[in-house]
Amino acid sequence: MRQILTLLVVTIMGLLPFSLHGAAKDKVVDFNYPQDVSKNALADLENALKSGDGRLVVDAIVRYSIAQSGISEENMGDIVSRIESTLQQEKRPEYRALLNYFEACVFREYHLRYGVWDRENPDEDVEADDISTWDDASFGKKINELQCAALSQPEELKRHPITEFEGIIRYDEQGALLVPTLYQFLCLQCGNDSVVGNLWRQSVVDNIPAYIYACLRTGGNAEKLYKQFKDNEHCGLALRETYVDEDLYAAYKDYVARFPESIYTRSIENKIAELERRHAHLEYEEVLHSSDSVKVTINSRNVNRLTVTIYRVPDNLVNRDREGTRLQVKQLQPVQTRMVNEQGTIPFNAPERTITFDPLPYGQYVILPTYEVDGVKQAEQDVSRSQTLTVTDITLFSVTEPRGKNRVFAVDHKTGAPIAGVMIEDNKTSGITGTDGSIVVPDNVERDNFYASKGTDRYHRGLSYYKYEPGDNSHVSVQLFTDLGIYRPGETVKVATILYYHDSQSRIIKSNTPIQIRLSDTNDEAVDTISGTTDAYGRFEGEF
Repeated sequence: MRQILTLLVVTIMGLLPFSLHGAAKDKVVDFNYPQDVSKNALADLENALKSGDGRLVVDAIVRYSIAQSGISEENMGDIVSRIESTLQQEKRPEYRALLNYFEACVFREYHLRYGVWDRENPDEDVEADDISTWDDASFGKKINELQCAALSQPEELKRHPITEFEGIIRYDEQGALLVPTLYQFLCLQCGNDSVVGNLWRQSVVDNIPAYIYACLRTGGNAEKLYKQFKDNEHCGLALRETYVDEDLYAAYKDYVARFPESIYTRSIENKIAELERRHAHLEYEEVLHSSDSVKVTINSRNVNRLTVTIYRVPDNLVNRDREGTRLQVKQLQPVQTRMVNEQGTIPFNAPERTITFDPLPYGQYVILPTYEVDGVKQAEQDVSRSQTLTVTDITLFSVTEPRGKNRVFAVDHKTGAPIAGVMIEDNKTSGITGTDGSIVVPDNVERDNFYASKGTDRYHRGLSYYKYEPGDNSHVSVQLFTDLGIYRPGETVKVATILYYHDSQSRIIKSNTPIQIRLSDTNDEAVDTISGTTDAYGRFEGEF
């Protein structure tokens, strides 16, 4: 069982690292040498039990368990035995609780790494001392028993603040505030049911930050908790856990104004910034006919005035594959502009709207938004070539035939009518379309990009062409039948087969063909083999 973990590092709401770990803060343990770690841990454990040093007891047990699990997964039994033996000697409830919790973690980690998740064993097949036979229910039962044992003396555990366990439980200042005692720590780690959750909340009902945190961790509604404790600084703990919501914008602003130095303020300011972010997104067709108007759909947020501009890509920068370096906006030529005004007070989402531009001449274009943020113009400085709009009347497609000539056709992008006089070319060949709008592709062209042009319409994006190569798809298949679906040990298995030959045109039986049938076990090892020849009808019969 490799690396059981240092008692499952748990992050509380993204801020509070808590874990039970196997090394005091002044020690550096090198688990690359697990046998040495095990030896030292056992020596420390013996001394700790004699001296009554509970923290060192837990520290040594964790170190020993990690080291042993790194040596072999077969050491699981030894790890559990060592924890159980230590529990028999350790009488203080706080350290017994930590040891029970750690043992639950060991079983959980073993189950995660090595358990068979879909196993459902009859009770008589489960061996209590052999966890390799355990199913999900067995692991779940054991883990639940250990967690219940860890929480079995709540009043004793509440008397021990979390700060008492420095060196074996990692925490920070906020962690000690929100999970003040060992009892709440163990509720946090073991609380996977409503009963523990209720007990946890009841234990901190008079401690507002700890109560809010307990409620959040056990399914409480963050917005309701914020409203319940609105006048307390720690309501920010609940407020920061809400989804970013326009309806809570005023609450976010109010909290930041009232508690500017709170530990929760930065997170809430991030929510405000997200709600106030200005954004505009444009959608338009990638290819248009020269007679088509240009329709641009706008989705914007927090933008009251927006300018949409169509830029033409100069011919010397045109790349018909739309590949290569990004286009610098200062190199483009503005050709049409529209102003869009939206009514709204931040934060707001403007309704989706579509604006229309006049048809454009043949060419490549980019359409970009511009708006202001606090008096500063927001405009893209460069743009991906994948965002370009191509205006062309020509569309290409290919027709491939298994036993004929492959062709590329040029048709009108809008009507689909064939276009004569179109130059279609690739790296190896070129041709001009006839009245049917096609050219014949030479046999030596197997894979290439074809481009089309006619007069000033020379911006076609290209057609990826693949030569059709009919392959040999002939193969042999067999149908196999047995006289029974299930057999008892010792019964004869009778089999019959029909052998077929397939090609692209038909399926026929394979007569007078040698055939071999192998009987295999569950490990794919051959148990028996029979051989023979199919008859005139492609059949063969035999038995095992």
